[in-house]
Amino acid sequence: MHRILVVDVDPERLSQFKQFLEEHGFSVMTATGGHSAMDLLYASPVDLVVTEVSLPDFDGYDLASYIGVVRAELPVVALTDERDLIEGIFDKILHKSTSDRDLLQCLVKLLGPTPLAVVGPNPSSFSTRSEQTSH
Repeated sequence: MHRILVVDVDPERLSQFKQFLEEHGFSVMTATGGHSAMDLLYASPVDLVVTEVSLPDFDGYDLASYIGVVRAELPVVALTDERDLIEGIFDKILHKSTSDRDLLQCLVKLLGPTPLAVVGPNPSSFSTRSEQTSH
């Protein structure tokens, strides 16, 4: 089972993410800030991090940069309302209004399917970090 850490300041949105992802076969931990996310990363192994970019204590850029240094193989997905993000820091960049289906496709593309994560063709318009640098 893939383990995902979701970082967001909104507890209601965290709860919705957790429920949706668990229904699709993922194990989910949540954090409401960058520092608590770092604590969880130290304490528990995860396969992927989904983080809001605008965090009050330690923003998503800093979190992704830190992960890139200590666990470069760990994919990081950004959730944002911002239009101009620094390319290469995140493996995927999704708008906060991204549909559940597109989020699920993103996770399956990065981690591989779970027995419950059944998605159709991948017509998504987002690119991976490696695709961003190969252009």
